[in-house]
Amino acid sequence: MSRNPRNLIVSTRRFPLETLTRQSCTPLPPQESHRRGPDRHRPSSTTPQRGFHCEAAAYTPNAGRSFPLGACSAATPRLALRWLLHRASHIADQLDAPAAEPLRHWLSDQAEHEHALSLLAKGETYTFTIFDDAMRYALSACATRSTR
Repeated sequence: MSRNPRNLIVSTRRFPLETLTRQSCTPLPPQESHRRGPDRHRPSSTTPQRGFHCEAAAYTPNAGRSFPLGACSAATPRLALRWLLHRASHIADQLDAPAAEPLRHWLSDQAEHEHALSLLAKGETYTFTIFDDAMRYALSACATRSTR
């Protein structure tokens, strides 16, 4: 399957949306429950930890309208990518076959997934955008700071 550069864009810039609906991600077990010994009941430190904000959106560049397709917070780059892949699969299922082809290719592109994980691990933003006739679909993940 060959890539059509007109329909496939990968960017490191964050997709500009103000508000998105939240969806639940797979929760991780609390780290404190795995501690052993006398300090297992000690409260966790307030050291900032890196989290990831993921979002999916469709937008019409000509009309300037955007349609949120979901958002999520993830604890690790791998969970962020897993959420992006999950949403991409749902979006591809709803598109016509020609429009879904670049998205389906991205879903099976292991090299691109490793590139995304690398960028996210460095704290950079990863955005994947596909073009349809009048619509653009963007999947994005970026690092955030949170306190635990």
